Amino acid sequence: MCYENTLHSQISPGSLLISTVDNRTQSIPTISRLWEPMAYPLLFPHGTLGWGVRPSGETPLSITPGGADSDAPTTQIWHCRVRLLHDSRFLTFGRLANEYIVDMFTRELNSHLRYIRSNQERLRAKEQDTAPMGHEEVQDSDNIYLPASFLGSGRWSSNQIADSLTIAAMYGPPTFFVTFTCNGDWPEIRSRLQPGQTYTDIPVIVCQVFKQKLSRLMALFRTIFPNAG
Repeated sequence: MCYENTLHSQISPGSLLISTVDNRTQSIPTISRLWEPMAYPLLFPHGTLGWGVRPSGETPLSITPGGADSDAPTTQIWHCRVRLLHDSRFLTFGRLANEYIVDMFTRELNSHLRYIRSNQERLRAKEQDTAPMGHEEVQDSDNIYLPASFLGSGRWSSNQIADSLTIAAMYGPPTFFVTFTCNGDWPEIRSRLQPGQTYTDIPVIVCQVFKQKLSRLMALFRTIFPNAG
């Protein structure tokens, strides 16, 4: 956890600490393919490797092609997406599956932040070159520079506001403000529940049903308002 008085040198990404029977410890980084089977033995009882890339600083001689430290063939987001959509275990393990989903999201976020932190000068220069005339210059005094590509950063929020104002200036103010929420009692969700489960135990199904109903709502809007923006 980082507080306001946390020093820059005290900030480090999360890791998994393994204690062996001979009282030795080994730290596994979040980008290792060993993270998932070590952290979730119930979900991966056979030690199936998860997503991961080769840690920086490793020499080619210390990496076995196709081994535990070799690069995964896809991005982490697609790796997790395929597992959640096609592996029935994540519809059975309830809270453990939810913990896995949150953990995988934080791993992806951690990897993104690690990349940003390691490429500060290049990201600053790139955004400075692409910034429009009169745009606020990047201050060199910033502790960690978060580019506009990082969701939720101040620069990302500024771009969203600028885009919204531009759209409103061209098409006028919005006509409707619609909020669409999910109902855990929808029959499409209840029909997939196992004994003792609630909708919180099957988040993948909930997201799929919500997406389908949202798509139907958007199609209905396009039918009622064919000339809408």
